[in-house]
Amino acid sequence: MKNLAHFELIYLLVSRDLKVRYKNSFFGYIWAIANPLAFAVIYYFAFKVILRIELENYSSYLLIGLFPWMWVSNSLIVTSAAFRENISLIRTTKIKPYLLVFSGVMNEMVHFLFAIPVLILVILYSDQSLYLSWLWQLPVVIALQAILLIPLGIILSSFNIVLRDIEYLVGITMTMLFFLTPIVYPINLVPDSYQAIYHVNPFVYLIDIWHKVFLNGYIPMLSMIYLLIFSFMTSIISYGLYSKNIHKAANYL
Repeated sequence: MKNLAHFELIYLLVSRDLKVRYKNSFFGYIWAIANPLAFAVIYYFAFKVILRIELENYSSYLLIGLFPWMWVSNSLIVTSAAFRENISLIRTTKIKPYLLVFSGVMNEMVHFLFAIPVLILVILYSDQSLYLSWLWQLPVVIALQAILLIPLGIILSSFNIVLRDIEYLVGITMTMLFFLTPIVYPINLVPDSYQAIYHVNPFVYLIDIWHKVFLNGYIPMLSMIYLLIFSFMTSIISYGLYSKNIHKAANYL
């Protein structure tokens, strides 16, 4: 019953955030995909037209990486400040603070779900194959990405309780990681001497999975295993930090 109540609360928090975000907006949820589409046009012009990256179906490749990345970036930026921005809610209710991070990640997941039909249309327009395996692969990878983001969000928000600079550093870090992840360029352009360091970034594996699923119809198991191990480790760290710092929220925030 407690888990059911948690799911209901997350649903209410996500619904509240979506209603507030698009209140009095004529286009509503269209804005959820308008921003990444605008960036995609700019990146296409910069990397395909000007820099002339040699990659077949570059527009598909770009959007397949860009939409999941927006989920990653927006989730970590939002959740890093989740405890601080909702301190009054934490003080006046019995809500479990970690549910605020869950709702932040789920909120951005909803926006990503709206983008999936756009991805499929772009793939169709590019005369690429559609795969029946997407019926099970997409839910698996969506769940994997959520499992990856939630502990990271709890870690950032827990640190942000005692060090407010964290939420500002996250935005800068996500911008840097965007260009250190194979979204606007293929991974084979990274020099061999940098490949080992490059692959320390967990989002390299995540975006690689999305590219393989949409373009080739399979999940690379090594990338998936790496992310599961990484998520397990960050879950342990997040639990420790959350348990240590959450009781300090009322004093620091």
